[in-house]
Amino acid sequence: MMVSEEEDPRANSEREYLQQSSDSQSGPVEVHPSIDGDHLSLVGFDLTSVPSELGTTYGASIRRLDLSYNVLSYLDNLDKFVKLDALVADNNDLVSEQEFPKMPTLRTLSVNNNKITDLKRFLDQVQEKCPSITYLSMLKNPACTNEITGRDGEDYQRYRLYVLSRILLPYLSYLYVFILTISSKRLVFKKRVHLIKS
Repeated sequence: MMVSEEEDPRANSEREYLQQSSDSQSGPVEVHPSIDGDHLSLVGFDLTSVPSELGTTYGASIRRLDLSYNVLSYLDNLDKFVKLDALVADNNDLVSEQEFPKMPTLRTLSVNNNKITDLKRFLDQVQEKCPSITYLSMLKNPACTNEITGRDGEDYQRYRLYVLSRILLPYLSYLYVFILTISSKRLVFKKRVHLIKS
């Protein structure tokens, strides 16, 4: 059930903070975070950074955070979201050089349609800071191909296998919204063994 600002005083304090910290050139922009149980949404507010007060106000209880359709380059100020299970940041300006905080509970990460150009650099952070990831979607980033934009099917498979080889395989079940099969995981394992032996 949606929690209104009248019912939850935290929403009022967050709205006031966001209004004060908005772009001074365009004047104050009133922002209303949407809260539905343990789901917090700040979609489509042209935010250039994640407000630090967001974690202070909501971090202890929020499990799903949606920051889609803003103009974020970095996913910062997330360290106080200690229970975060899903992070959605589609349609932003996210770059490869992210500095994620440790997010051991995060299982879903969606960063579709951003500006990630260096797949290795981005995945290094995901692997190190988000060890429990089971779902990763990176469609429509310059660094990522898919069955539509790839040069051919083999090109697309190489990308999938590369990402699989970088992420902790026992946990990752979905990649680019395609289900990963047991056979594809076994193929990556065989390639890893071959590299170790050679």
